[in-house]
Amino acid sequence: MIKLNRCGLFIFLIAVVLMSIPGCGSRNKETAETITITYATIESLPTQRKFIEEIIGEFEKEYPHIKIKMEYLLNPEKVLVEIAGGVAPDVFYWCDLAYLVKKESIEDLMPWIIRDKIDLEEYFSATIETFKYGGGIYAIPIHFGVNALIYNKDIFKKAQSAYPNENWTWDDFLIAARNLTQDSDGDGRIDQYGALIPLFYNWILMNDGKFFNEEVTKCLLDSPEAVSAIQFVADLNIKYKVSPTLGQWRAQGQLPLFQTGRIAMTEMGAFMLGELSKITNFEWDVSPLPIPRGKQRRGIIVAGGLCISKQSIHKEEAWEFLKFYCGKKGISILAKARNCVPAIKSIANSPIFLNPPPNHMGVFLEAADYSVPFPKMERWGDFLNKIYFPEIDEVLLGNKTAEEVAKSIVRETDKLLTLERGK
Repeated sequence: MIKLNRCGLFIFLIAVVLMSIPGCGSRNKETAETITITYATIESLPTQRKFIEEIIGEFEKEYPHIKIKMEYLLNPEKVLVEIAGGVAPDVFYWCDLAYLVKKESIEDLMPWIIRDKIDLEEYFSATIETFKYGGGIYAIPIHFGVNALIYNKDIFKKAQSAYPNENWTWDDFLIAARNLTQDSDGDGRIDQYGALIPLFYNWILMNDGKFFNEEVTKCLLDSPEAVSAIQFVADLNIKYKVSPTLGQWRAQGQLPLFQTGRIAMTEMGAFMLGELSKITNFEWDVSPLPIPRGKQRRGIIVAGGLCISKQSIHKEEAWEFLKFYCGKKGISILAKARNCVPAIKSIANSPIFLNPPPNHMGVFLEAADYSVPFPKMERWGDFLNKIYFPEIDEVLLGNKTAEEVAKSIVRETDKLLTLERGK
């Protein structure tokens, strides 16, 4: 038998007590070892990778016992495959959480938020609302995307045309687009387009159209307001030919077309600000999207945030990383990179983000006040990729009218919603 003196007995008893406290023994062991957690994201542009690596570097300095293994995704669906296969990343970037919440694939972060006294008032309210389901919050936002009108100031100057402004209507937009579309060498081919086909969402909302009813049980895109908005946007290409064709857009890309000076103005999301900031061959700026005469400005806001997988075996370490990334230190680094609009209000309103170019960065902040999140629909991805986008392509190609497309979207979407309710 091993004999212990009084001091040895005291140390032994303390060790037994400590080991009896839930998590205490394992925590001491984990902090002595290196824990590796995986972070997966679809943000894989060069500018995005740069700021992600900087955030990870700063985090690992502060938490040397936690290492981050990066997984850059070309297709977000890979996360769903990994979840199904039981090999989900510990932390991952996501936008639309309805499906993941329904499948109980991600953690409710509210217990950690309460425990660590995270002040949600620091964030833009629309970004927090995006990730609320029931009484839980399933992601912490890092940024949000809203769209605005990006324009080439040099093209407007050369044409002696007034720059876009907050008072522009759809009529003003169309007049400018037609004036700035040119065949400069007279060979019958357009060298410079006045605009590039907008993305429809905001234009439908600004014309008092709606995607769904309040309960998200019925698609409303066949309303006269929605149909006329779809037709207006399609006519920019089909009727007025002030925009590159769908084929040209897909082949060359929206950003390259703007960067090379081939289009005067385009609707673009805030997530492109980092790439736009690299432009040196001409001056550019931003303005609110034009609105139909007599209507109010409306828009869609898309928040991006970080989730923790239910499958993670290192949830505390995952939370520390998420908290750092989504906190002021991480988001300040993100703000410098201009990757969307920072979700923390004080950082979004600071020189870190607002310094030009462009001169009117505040347009993106103002959009947060009148924009709303996409509907919380479990099969949102199926709606967009299998119904909405394919039908919108049909109207842009001139194969269908806006009314025909809208009726088809409503018919197929209502089937999808019926299926969703039946599960």
